[in-house]
Amino acid sequence: MSLPEPEGEPIIAQEKVYISCKEHPEYNFVGRILGPRGMTAKQLEQETGCKIMVRGRGSMRDRRKGFSRAKIAAN
Repeated sequence: MSLPEPEGEPIIAQEKVYISCKEHPEYNFVGRILGPRGMTAKQLEQETGCKIMVRGRGSMRDRRKGFSRAKIAAN
């Protein structure tokens, strides 16, 4: 016995989790979730089959800082 083919568009479940960094200013939530070079987030995505997106302050590296460091290292 097999299941029938699904009808219509697939349903995508989404849940947003808000974390108040003001309550724990000494804790680096973004760093803990992403891990070194994003490896922790990638591992969590593989194990759970979900997509992890971190938004807000501290979620992106300052590209200008990285560029200036790379430029200094090249000289």
